[in-house]
Amino acid sequence: MKPFLNGLGKYFSADPSRLAFQFFSLFRYTILLGISIGLARFFLDQELISDYERLLLVGGSVTFFWVGGLNDAFLVAVRRAESGQQSMFTSVARKANLTLGLLAGATAALLLLLLYPERFDAGLAAAFGIYVAGDSCSTLLIYHWLHRRQPTALWMYTLGIYLLHALAFLLPVFLTGELLYGVIGLSAIGLLK
Repeated sequence: MKPFLNGLGKYFSADPSRLAFQFFSLFRYTILLGISIGLARFFLDQELISDYERLLLVGGSVTFFWVGGLNDAFLVAVRRAESGQQSMFTSVARKANLTLGLLAGATAALLLLLLYPERFDAGLAAAFGIYVAGDSCSTLLIYHWLHRRQPTALWMYTLGIYLLHALAFLLPVFLTGELLYGVIGLSAIGLLK
């Protein structure tokens, strides 16, 4: 058993900032999965569960490649830059993240209306677009903390924002029985981010 545990150590960084970043990556998907399990376990409306999964599909599709790619590129560029140029890279990355985040939010809302017109109305699509935009724009902050070696900020943000994420979605859905109110809760989290 000990060799197995020692072998696992190579997958987890000894650097506290990288470990916190690995936890962030794992925890955010754990929350999304936990919401799916919570809906399936305690909510009988299969259409609502399917609609939540459709939201995840569309949101992940419009952000998966560019959010990770842009932020990975930011991290590499800022680490290679001379100290005087780092603020310039950060400024450019912020502007690009904001622009692409707003574009991703608009694209997600539009795709919901085009792909699933019978399932989502304009209000729900707009609320989801706000969430996608806010979530996308906030991702740069995680990479900034990783670059600055601020593991405490990473841990606190991850635990706080994703527990709020789960509550902001699940509580309104369980109280009202409607997906719209859960998505409005998510849009509030997107704006908070």
